[in-house]
Amino acid sequence: MSRVGLLPHEETSLEAYAWAPWPDLGSLPGRVEPPHLLSVLAALLPDGPWRGRLTP
Repeated sequence: MSRVGLLPHEETSLEAYAWAPWPDLGSLPGRVEPPHLLSVLAALLPDGPWRGRLTP
């Protein structure tokens, strides 16, 4: 895992990163940043595939 471009606090606190399908975001183990990522996605792209399934 490359840590190039991370801020100092990110270098020490980042445990892992991964691409995940959006339907799986609510059931991932551990902490996801930002904590309400699905709501952020819905606010940024209301017509995304989650339309009607999430509350922004």
